[in-house]
Amino acid sequence: VTESAGSIRLHHLTHPRDLGGFGSRFDSLIARHYDGRGFFYRKEWIERVWPVYESSGGPMAWLLAERDGELIGLIPLQLETKNWLRGGVRRLHIFGEHNRPLANFDNNVIVPREEDCGPVMQAFRRFLFGGFAGAWDLLEVKRVPSANPAVAALGRVFPEARVSPDTDSTSL
Repeated sequence: VTESAGSIRLHHLTHPRDLGGFGSRFDSLIARHYDGRGFFYRKEWIERVWPVYESSGGPMAWLLAERDGELIGLIPLQLETKNWLRGGVRRLHIFGEHNRPLANFDNNVIVPREEDCGPVMQAFRRFLFGGFAGAWDLLEVKRVPSANPAVAALGRVFPEARVSPDTDSTSL
């Protein structure tokens, strides 16, 4: 599924094969990961571990931002449905929570250029609160590393989340 938001085009990825059309552009985005630890987002790795994470936590809903043919941002989300004892709440969270097995993704939102953080977060917000809003009940922003350049933009664009990097859980 693809949706345009201003000059930024969003791609909603729901299966690892969705990465296939992006090829080296996806690898280029990951290579620009702010702390150089993008290995765990490499296409080859994702294709292998995606089914493992889905089976233990729920379906993936990754958003990939593109402008003028260049991939400029990724917010990897996972949709987890709580059991009936917890009200069947559909929790959308940043993929890679530290308390999950194989949690080596560090809850990263990847937007390599600081000047792109605000516009990319705005596009993500429009998608999440627009056409995708009926798919989830609770959006959690949890343990995004404080060194991530997207943290400030997350706080500005999602003020209701009270984004607290690294340790605190925040919800909308």
